[in-house]
Order: sequence, then structure tokens, then C-alpha cells
Amino acid sequence: MEKYQFLATLDMDTCSTCGALDGNFFESVNAKIGVNLPPMHEGCRCDTVSYDPGFYEFEEETRIARNPVTGKTYHVPASVTWTKWKETII
Repeated sequence: MEKYQFLATLDMDTCSTCGALDGNFFESVNAKIGVNLPPMHEGCRCDTVSYDPGFYEFEEETRIARNPVTGKTYHVPASVTWTKWKETII
């Protein structure tokens, strides 16, 4: 894997540091735990996925978010980052 994408959890428990990294791509040779590779801190729930340049060509691709009021999960487009998601709920 030459590149990876940082994925933060789309809920209100995600910290702003992890949220700011959500959706960003990094070169694997530059990966540093706690800087641009999870875990970023104790209790971190973030993850990474392999870089796939064609992934966003498919509009039906989604990721899961958690509604802060009901606690229920729902799907959002895969291109939605934590920052964009948070803007839609505030």
C-alpha cells in the first residue's frame, strides 16, 4: 500500500484533531502513529483504508454516521468528512 486514507468516526465523540484528519490521504512511508496514523490518542476509534483513486467514482458508496440526538446510525456519502458531517448537524 503506497497511500492510505485517514477515517474518523462520524459521531460527536470524535475529537477535533481526528476530525480534521478525516478524509486526508497520506504516503505510507510518512505514516507516524499519533501524527497521521491511528491511534492518535488513548481511546482513539479512527482507522485507515488503502488509497483507491477510483473509489469516489461510485456515487452509491457510503459510510456510517451516528445521529447525536437519537443515537441511531445512518448512511452518508463516502465523500463526507467529519468536518462536513458536523456542519450539517449543528
